[in-house]
Amino acid sequence: LIAIHMIVAGIIGSAGSMVVTGLYATVLINGICLLFTMIFYRQHAGAYAPYLSMNIVINFFMFSIFGESILALL
Repeated sequence: LIAIHMIVAGIIGSAGSMVVTGLYATVLINGICLLFTMIFYRQHAGAYAPYLSMNIVINFFMFSIFGESILALL
């Protein structure tokens, strides 16, 4: 999953800051996962929704707190 984040972040990396790029990548990846959940396991979509929303929120905070400092180390 981290490799997917890196690929998506590289594609949309011109969006500006690390926080914005990370948030876009997170929303895009979670949207794709939700799409596959709706296609193959529609009955689990209700149970997946809280995980999906918390994943987006946690990733947003992680990118906003650690994103720029980790990028500076690279």
